[in-house]
Amino acid sequence: MKSQKFKFAIVFSVMLTLFSVSLAMAQGGAPSVVSYQGYVTVSGIAYNGTGYFKFAVVDAAGTTSYWSNNGTSTNGGAPTSAVALTVSSGLFNVLLGDTTLTNMTQPLTATVFSATNRYLRVWFSTSAGGTYTLLSPDRAFASVPYALQAEKVKDVANTIVVAKSGGDFTTISAALASITTNSATNRYLIWVAPGTYIETVTMKQYVDIEGAGELATKITYTGNGIGYTGTVVGASNAELRFLTVENTGGSTYATAISNNSASPRLTHITATTSGGSSNIGVYNVSSAPTMTNVTVTASGGSSSVGVYNVSSAPTMMNVTVTASGGSFINTGVDNDSSSPTMTNVTVTASGGLASYGVSNASSSLTIQNSTISASGGSSNNYGINNTATSGTHTVTVNNSQVTGNTNTIRNDTEFTTRVGSSKLDGGAVNAVGTFTCVFSYNASYVALNATCQ
Repeated sequence: MKSQKFKFAIVFSVMLTLFSVSLAMAQGGAPSVVSYQGYVTVSGIAYNGTGYFKFAVVDAAGTTSYWSNNGTSTNGGAPTSAVALTVSSGLFNVLLGDTTLTNMTQPLTATVFSATNRYLRVWFSTSAGGTYTLLSPDRAFASVPYALQAEKVKDVANTIVVAKSGGDFTTISAALASITTNSATNRYLIWVAPGTYIETVTMKQYVDIEGAGELATKITYTGNGIGYTGTVVGASNAELRFLTVENTGGSTYATAISNNSASPRLTHITATTSGGSSNIGVYNVSSAPTMTNVTVTASGGSSSVGVYNVSSAPTMMNVTVTASGGSFINTGVDNDSSSPTMTNVTVTASGGLASYGVSNASSSLTIQNSTISASGGSSNNYGINNTATSGTHTVTVNNSQVTGNTNTIRNDTEFTTRVGSSKLDGGAVNAVGTFTCVFSYNASYVALNATCQ
């Protein structure tokens, strides 16, 4: 056996009749199966006879097992027992998850395909007790098995499935248009299968939109003549989660997500924007969205802004914001007459004439456990930039790191900035307005005095 060479090819087209049976079985609550056809040779000759196969579903690295024919595979290793299949002229067919087969004891459930990085790993032998050869390479699953995930939610009340094929609708907009009875006591879920959906989406109250993962589901569209119209337009009392929203520009503004007098929840979202004169990742106007585990990237054009808050009070937790490549100004978080709360937020602004990590115009806010950086601007780089012409405003920074080689923090006279247990790395604060530092230090770990000098 050791001298024999094996060749294996998985054909990732599911036979229509068999796949239809699989879906019918899933809807009925019985174990789900997916049909695959393979080809195996021994010493370059198509094999004939009974072949013994071990199957596992693993990740791209092959180090995590999500399923195997008898449930014994761990860390990408071979299961303990094999499935006997008839091989004719090198070809074999198998229903993965068919528990009527000997040693195929595990059904293929929707949770196996809860993400898109799933690969089929196969071991082969010509005898049940012989040496098993790992057939290489592992083969990526096509999109068809992920329909099992759609089937999992399809029968749930008030759940609508959007998919490129096999769903209730092929676009998110069509799914939203079909909902007319949404209310506080009658909520809906739109589940969006893996794929790229080229459309604009205006959310509805009491309707959540959930993707199959930030790497699996993407909503994308081009730019607009006004900044507060994005690829996705938010709604209050609704959540957008587990997907990517993109705007590729081509007009004055490229905005990924806009919330105008609306306060949705944004959870596990990636928002990217580029290609406009002004690129804005998330644009909040008169709103108070809750942003949790959100990654925002804005790049290029004349100006790039990661999160732009106008008269808004967002709650930002575990958010990563990057703004770069704008020829004029790059701002990570831009607050205008706003009062955000920022916790565990990483902000990076770079390039252009000026870069601002967090810019506050007539705004009061709290920053804690965060890292804020501005660099690469040819004129000015401010970690935190506080500007106003009237009123009094307070910025509180706790347990954070602020970097800016022009000023770590720049104040106008209207601002009181309080810094506690934080590192100010780069240029000193400017001696304007009121600064109060407690247990804070510079890049050399030299304690700052009470006025942050």
